[in-house]
Order: sequence, then structure tokens, then C-alpha cells
Amino acid sequence: RLLIALSGYLNEEVGGPESPPLLLVHGAHDDVVPVEKGRAADVALKGRGVNVTYLEFSCGHEIRPAVVRAIREWLQEAAL
Repeated sequence: RLLIALSGYLNEEVGGPESPPLLLVHGAHDDVVPVEKGRAADVALKGRGVNVTYLEFSCGHEIRPAVVRAIREWLQEAAL
């Protein structure tokens, strides 16, 4: 099991050491979900023992080709 969250935020107390590895991706210039929400989710989840990889891209609330490539690479590494 693996989880991927794109431009998200936490709205409740979730996650712990038993959670699957998580990739969090956020755009630094997101005008829909502020990047601070993604950064805070990264810190909170890591504090709860979740295996989090946080990636931030110089873009808004969108999925650019670089994001797709990073997701593919993360999935390939996680499958090993």
C-alpha cells in the first residue's frame, strides 16, 4: 500500500507509524490550497511517525510533467 496526496492538507488527526508510505506534492504558488497547508501536513505527519516524502514544485494548483515524473520515480523506488 502506498498513498499519494496532491496539493492537500490535513483536516483531522490521522496517520501514525502503521500508515503506508506517503508522497505529498504541493505547488509553491498554489492559490487554491496554500503551500503552508502542505508544509504543515508534512511536519504533522512526520511527527506522528508516518513515512512521508514531501516534494514542492514551482507551480500553482496544477499537475505539470515534472510532477508526473516525480510521482513515477517515487512509485518505482517504493516498489523495491
